[in-house]
Amino acid sequence: MRAVSIAALVVVLAGCGVSTSDDLSTAAPEDVPYDLLAPRPSTSTTTTEAEQRITYAAVWFVSGDGILPLFRTVPSPPDVDDVLAALAAGPTDGEARLGARSAVPIDADGIAARTAGPMVVVQLPAGFGEAAPREQLLGLAQLVYTLTELGAVDRVQFEIDGVEVPVPRADGSVTDEPLRRADYEALKG
Repeated sequence: MRAVSIAALVVVLAGCGVSTSDDLSTAAPEDVPYDLLAPRPSTSTTTTEAEQRITYAAVWFVSGDGILPLFRTVPSPPDVDDVLAALAAGPTDGEARLGARSAVPIDADGIAARTAGPMVVVQLPAGFGEAAPREQLLGLAQLVYTLTELGAVDRVQFEIDGVEVPVPRADGSVTDEPLRRADYEALKG
């Protein structure tokens, strides 16, 4: 009888298996069970209500030959600076072990950007054009997708030293016009 019980337990546990895949994948916050993404209550007595309000923002990273969203906690409501800081922080160690990385060129001051209505203007570092073409493309896609996750942003313009610069699209064309998500749709993982 004990052998039958052990065999049944093995079958049940095998059905709850953990994937052995080395591929990185994400789960939307609503698919994560048991409030695992819920903020932990603050233990500080000096925390203000505004500091306690957080939300989750999709920040896009490179995985393989494309980009995919990884979720970060940011102040609520998130703004351009919040999501760019999360992007500049890069993937976590665990995400990096699974292959996530960033192709976004970041200088010592982080990622400089300003909002102009529904458009964000990103200042690329002067050496951006020296990066390999595929890295440029992936980095631009990360920025466009991350910034357009914000409801008020629908396009991104790129500049170097305050001058609009031509940048590649996923289809191989080059433009100095503001870019939209559709320009990098082919890179979405």
